[in-house]
Amino acid sequence: MTEKVPSVYLHIPFCASKCYYCDFNSYVNKEHLIEEYFNALKSEINKGAEFLAEYGSHDTGTELETIYVGGGTPTSVPPRFISSVVSLVTDRYKMTSDPEITIECNPGTVNDNKIKEYKSCGINRISIGLQSSSDRILKSIGRNHTYEDFLRTFDLFTKNGFENINVDIIEGLPGQSLKDFSDTVNAVINTGAKHVSVYSLSISEGSKFYRDSDSIMKSLPDDEDERMMYHYARKALISSGLHHYEISNFAIPGFESMHNLFCWKGERYLGFGAGAHSFIGNRRSANMSEPEEYIRRVENSESTDYFPASETLELLSDSDLENEFFLLRFRLIDGISKTDFRNKFGKSLDTYIEKLDKLISEGYLVENDDRLIMTLRGLDYANNIFAEFV
Repeated sequence: MTEKVPSVYLHIPFCASKCYYCDFNSYVNKEHLIEEYFNALKSEINKGAEFLAEYGSHDTGTELETIYVGGGTPTSVPPRFISSVVSLVTDRYKMTSDPEITIECNPGTVNDNKIKEYKSCGINRISIGLQSSSDRILKSIGRNHTYEDFLRTFDLFTKNGFENINVDIIEGLPGQSLKDFSDTVNAVINTGAKHVSVYSLSISEGSKFYRDSDSIMKSLPDDEDERMMYHYARKALISSGLHHYEISNFAIPGFESMHNLFCWKGERYLGFGAGAHSFIGNRRSANMSEPEEYIRRVENSESTDYFPASETLELLSDSDLENEFFLLRFRLIDGISKTDFRNKFGKSLDTYIEKLDKLISEGYLVENDDRLIMTLRGLDYANNIFAEFV
């Protein structure tokens, strides 16, 4: 194995409550599993280090550049568990001198002591899930915090020296008006956040909204209103000094999410924890989702099993990898480089010229020297682009 493996993802599935739109691998009322879960997570992390050593990644100069602690709500568990697994990764893996280490956070789940422990283990980037500045909307989507809770949480991190803070917001929520959304965008801008993620509501199977979809669908903004929300966010965030670098993401230059950029650029990664995914070579695997079964599988695994909790395995063909290149790279505002494609796959884009010419003629893409870039129309109808490569 010679490719770069720059990222590790750690999944923490515990939550205090389940948001109505959430279909992530997260669970409430399972706090009794926390200690066992983190013991299993440490075991899996150690096996991952053995895997990289065995297959030569260290010998080829690979260094971890990012660690991402997601969930779930990682900040809902005692901080000693978080610091123990982050410290284990930084001890067992070859790291760059200044890695990006992110933790996801829900408002109201941290205090000074927690934040100090995060900082002491090397965490230097925070991603806070605000979603809306309207308490009415927060309550209607099952969030268990208020806007004031968010402001206090943001202030706690900044007072403790954290500068690299992302804020997540959602457009297209039930009962959300353009004014509701613009108020949220302006509130986030006023915090001085260095990074903002603007997501569109997706009603996914497994969520409460999906189960209640008959009533929920009637209260959703229509497509035109949602486009107006996106356009407002884009214009306001760019005007405030943030760079639009991915369909849903904006950052002060230098504060882009390195972890997500690696994923969008198709770099390899190791994922640990219940439901976590790994992507090595042409091999994508996913761990079993249930925390109890994840713990059992790791505890009962053979010492030579580097992926003890893996439940599914997909071997990607060359064609699969090429299509993923388009699906992921077109999410980036600077688009696709013809040279990058040639260097990665050893051939030109001519193989896909019919699809690409069609997207250009329909106004979704524009050709700019070496690059193919989404137009504003392409941003509005990105799924039409992606559908060509699924």
